[in-house]
Amino acid sequence: MKTNNLMLIVISLAWVLFITWELFVTEWSYLKDENIFRVDLLIIFPLLQIITIYTLIKIFRKTKTTD
Repeated sequence: MKTNNLMLIVISLAWVLFITWELFVTEWSYLKDENIFRVDLLIIFPLLQIITIYTLIKIFRKTKTTD
């Protein structure tokens, strides 16, 4: 699989933006109600992190960067 460095940067930035957004939403919901139960924190977010990390590792292992 060949890809360029720009694609790897875009994938990495998308992941960072997703984590930043999730942390922002989490903090906002805690400010709104401290006793709130968030399903996405316990199930969805960790699952998406595992899938994303696995995908990134798979991409970086098979990638030959082209300039």
